[in-house]
Amino acid sequence: MPLHASGVNNYALPLNEAIAFVNLCESQDVPILGGDVYGDKNGKLSITYDNWYVDLQEGEANHDFCTRSCDAARRYLAGFPSDFDGAFALVIAVRRPDGF
Repeated sequence: MPLHASGVNNYALPLNEAIAFVNLCESQDVPILGGDVYGDKNGKLSITYDNWYVDLQEGEANHDFCTRSCDAARRYLAGFPSDFDGAFALVIAVRRPDGF
C-alpha cells in the first residue's frame, strides 16, 4: 500500500506480507533497519507512532547484522494479532560499494 498520500515515500505491507518480506530480505542478506506501524482509520492508513529499529554494531559483519535485524523484525511483528487491521512500512539497508 503506497504511503505517498501521507507524505511518506514508502509502502506499507499487511502483517502476513511484512513477515514474508522479512524472510525474503534475510534470504538475500538484506538487513531490516526497522519499521513503522500504520493503523487503518476510516479506510486510510495513518501512523500509530509504534516502531522498532536495529543499529549496526561496531565491527558486525553484514550477514550477522542481517540475521539479527530480521530476527528483531519477526519478533516485533509476532506481537501483533494475525487479524491486525493495519500495515507495516519496513526500512531496508541498501549497501553502497563502500559498505553501509
